[in-house]
Amino acid sequence: MPKRRDNFYPRISAFTNLWYAYRDAARGKRAKPEVARFGFHVEERLLELERDLAARTYRPGTYHSFYIRDPKRRLISAAPFRDRVVHHALCRIIEPPFNTGFIGDSYANRVGKGTHAALDRAQHFARRYRYVLQCDVREYFPSIDHAILKGILARRIACADTLALCGHIIDGGAGVLARFAVGGSRRGTCRNGSALADGAGPGGRSGDRYRYATVTVIRSE
Repeated sequence: MPKRRDNFYPRISAFTNLWYAYRDAARGKRAKPEVARFGFHVEERLLELERDLAARTYRPGTYHSFYIRDPKRRLISAAPFRDRVVHHALCRIIEPPFNTGFIGDSYANRVGKGTHAALDRAQHFARRYRYVLQCDVREYFPSIDHAILKGILARRIACADTLALCGHIIDGGAGVLARFAVGGSRRGTCRNGSALADGAGPGGRSGDRYRYATVTVIRSE
């Protein structure tokens, strides 16, 4: 049985943690209008977030959905920047304990890992084995069962306020595709019955989504 961690919430909602979370969320994106607006009044915005989190009144906003090609056409659903700050604040505190449970050959968005380390490791294996299996999980995020996910979190986190915050963020992604009704577009339906976009999740894109506990706990299990 994994050790359950407690007393995360005061550290998550602390102003200093929110400040570093803002810096992480804004890195490479400061020229974007939404990020620039937040940054123009950053102290005021962070104090508002701190008060909302302390009062347990914080609730996620509405996702913005759009298509990209990378190279296939994919529907991405991105959270408002204010929520992305909260995602980073949450992961700054709860991710390190989960990170210790990852296998050594998990490289995405991990300190000391990354693309170059993954390529080096792939070359190492390529010299030893003749065959490689390239695969992907189809509609991975839409297939996540929210009830099971929350149960996994509860096995690792004892802090009730942190679990409630995780629950608000997880539930905030429900129905994203239902709100993004486009004729002929593919729709992914969660196993709990709610619709989610292919990219739905904290931050929308894979790097930001990974930083949320959804991916962290599933990969650590």
